Amino acid sequence: MANDSNFSEFDQFNVTQIDQNFGNDGNNVTSSPTGPLPQEPFFTQLEVAGLGSIICLMSIIGIILNSITFFAILLDTKLKNSVFNVFISSLCVSDFFSSISNPLTFLALMGTHKDYLFPDIVCKLHTAVDIWTTICTIQHILVFSLLRLIAVSYPHHIKRISVLMAKIGVAFIWLETFGVSFVPYFYFMGVFKGSHLDPNVMLCRGGGQTIIAFSQYVKYSYPIIFYAPMMLVVICSIALIYLMIRRKLSKEALGNGRETKDENFAILQLSLILLSFLIGYIPDVARRLFNTNNSLRTKSDLLIYIIPIFILRFSECLNPVFYNISSSSIRNASVDLLKKLFCCWKRDSRPLQESERDRRRLPGSQETKFSEQNTRKTNA
Repeated sequence: MANDSNFSEFDQFNVTQIDQNFGNDGNNVTSSPTGPLPQEPFFTQLEVAGLGSIICLMSIIGIILNSITFFAILLDTKLKNSVFNVFISSLCVSDFFSSISNPLTFLALMGTHKDYLFPDIVCKLHTAVDIWTTICTIQHILVFSLLRLIAVSYPHHIKRISVLMAKIGVAFIWLETFGVSFVPYFYFMGVFKGSHLDPNVMLCRGGGQTIIAFSQYVKYSYPIIFYAPMMLVVICSIALIYLMIRRKLSKEALGNGRETKDENFAILQLSLILLSFLIGYIPDVARRLFNTNNSLRTKSDLLIYIIPIFILRFSECLNPVFYNISSSSIRNASVDLLKKLFCCWKRDSRPLQESERDRRRLPGSQETKFSEQNTRKTNA
């Protein structure tokens, strides 16, 4: 799944190192640090290496699983012609790019006691992609929930939505979120001087002359592009649950086995997707709503930001697993794709083994000489 760790890691590091107070997302009000700055890093090199290894492992798992699920849908004629699978495959793409940017996001958060290792363009790209995939994922989940609600409420009307319309909708989501998230973050982010640990280190954060505009952008856009869609997802979920309870109590619905089976599949698929979504995003939302400590001066303060990132990474690994659990068609297509990949790898490795075996049998080779010597001894 895409993540919200941009706000988590940059609410403080990007908007605090200024001489005036600015609000970020409406809940945290940042200010310049007072008193002497601590000079020692919060985590030892061993702790950073351990946490970084976990993040990298989850990123690799996310990249592999989302790639398999995406190509399993893409290469199956029946699956790719499903409206809902168009959104699922697009969610895989979002989680794929999010998984790629995860290690750099983690490094930017943990490396606050030393200079940022990469150029300004890398800082801009990985933070912009991070927030882009976050907002894109939220809107995908919202539209997917609405479609499932329509499919259950008006099963005959959902057939009017074609695959082409779904693809146009997905393209619109990517372009719209690109404009409201990627472009602003690419513009505002950069490598600037100053952190809580050392005011002289160079960090990937918001800064410079655009810091006021950046803080205002985060303050006013975040409720619209993050909180509002999440609330709508919850409302759709509650409405769907209420509708299903009413239909379960209806004798007409119970008498139609095929319709009930289709509805159960829809509920299972949507429930698993929402479960992964909520697992990933609730911790960060809770931090924003209930955490009033705005200065990252202790290890505990930083852990409050790190833990939601780890949970979000874990949910991204769960997403493709849930897609396959909820749909036997996707699961079978993924298994078939893995079998084809394994057979191709096995077929490609077999000629190499045979050529190596033939090379050893050539006249003059060590294996041939040894065999000839053994033959002479046997004859003697």
